[in-house]
Amino acid sequence: MSADGPFSSARGEKRHENNTLLNFDAEQALLAALLARNELWYQAAEIVRPEHFADPLHGRIFSAIGKTIQAGTIANVVTLKAEFDSDPALADQGGAKYLALLSASVVTLHNIADYGEVIRDLWMRRELLAHAEALKTAIGSPDASTEDMIAVAIRDLHGLSAQGRQTAQSKRAVAELLVNSIMQPAAVYPTGLEGLDEVLGGGLFAGKMVGVSARKKVGKTVLLGTISHNLSRAGIRHLLIALEMSPAEIEQRNAARELGINSIAFLKEPTKALARRVADYASGIADAALYESAPGASLDEVRRMVSRAVVTHGIKGVILDYWQLVGGKGRNETEEYHLRNVAQWLADACRKHGIWCLIAAQQNQDGNSRGGEGLRLACDVYFALNREKGCDGAWLDMQESRYLLYQNVGSAEVPGLWLNHHGPFFEDAGFIAVQNADTERTQMTA
Repeated sequence: MSADGPFSSARGEKRHENNTLLNFDAEQALLAALLARNELWYQAAEIVRPEHFADPLHGRIFSAIGKTIQAGTIANVVTLKAEFDSDPALADQGGAKYLALLSASVVTLHNIADYGEVIRDLWMRRELLAHAEALKTAIGSPDASTEDMIAVAIRDLHGLSAQGRQTAQSKRAVAELLVNSIMQPAAVYPTGLEGLDEVLGGGLFAGKMVGVSARKKVGKTVLLGTISHNLSRAGIRHLLIALEMSPAEIEQRNAARELGINSIAFLKEPTKALARRVADYASGIADAALYESAPGASLDEVRRMVSRAVVTHGIKGVILDYWQLVGGKGRNETEEYHLRNVAQWLADACRKHGIWCLIAAQQNQDGNSRGGEGLRLACDVYFALNREKGCDGAWLDMQESRYLLYQNVGSAEVPGLWLNHHGPFFEDAGFIAVQNADTERTQMTA
């Protein structure tokens, strides 16, 4: 919406004041979306309140929509018209015509949270500016003591913080969101390994993080590379952050897999025949994977990589190899504290961006993850990859789960995965799901 469109008016003129703390477009877009889909009001109400709107009329419309919905009535132009017919501010905008324009101007229904965050953030900034100006005036007064000014500033800022985004949700609001989630279930992306997908309930789910730990040289990078290649074959765009092996080394394995050879061929004396075969592979490749070569990358760099890939490339998920190689530990931080923050940020990013994350970790000699249990705690599902040295059979032991029954992908006696040396890559080994031996953990956990 712009000031040159149907909303050209006193409100449109306000936007020409070059005030960066006002965004009437976001306010109008939010109200338009709520009139189009009333159930979204509960989501918006978790973020903004009527007083957060820079335009008081918009705040009154937002409040009226909420009251109407909570009274069990559909909020639309007709039901709101009676309440606003006598409103002088609305009369200045052409009466009910303003509501009609709002109702007919929906741009997108997917940015409710973004609109709300913009509106709330700008309100907080306007409030901060007002407090700063008041403090500046007080500082210039010889009668005001510095102790009193500090006390008032602390009180005001504390009160402002308390009036920020509402984090508590009513039971009804949660139930309304549940209805929406049932109507629009989370997307699921098969890994291409039938046994793993069966145990995961279909594959990698948007909003959830899956961890895989293994001893060194067992095949965790092979497993992640296998899944990445399978996802790319299926056209599922994702980001692979390579902290250990380079993208070229990983892609050598994928090319060798498709050519039916072992990647050791790339280390031998190259031949024109091999180059032609690889060229054919490259020209026909399913190009849905993005590589970030990031040895030694810090958590801040990983954040930027993920955010950029989400916004610019619309990725559906992230593969990170591997957890303990994310750097950037603060001088006064322990390794365990740093790695716990890495794991929790990735888990939060999954929920925030609606993506999945598949992350590997290295085990110590005791079979636990080096660097503590931060990854196990943050993951929605956590496996241990097992493979005896010299053997091609492997299996996945599910060690933690928030939403699945505890099942393993195969066992030592009946492997669920098989290491194919054409690549190498993992493939199904005649999948058999094995229920976890710990009967106390076979129930879905909270």
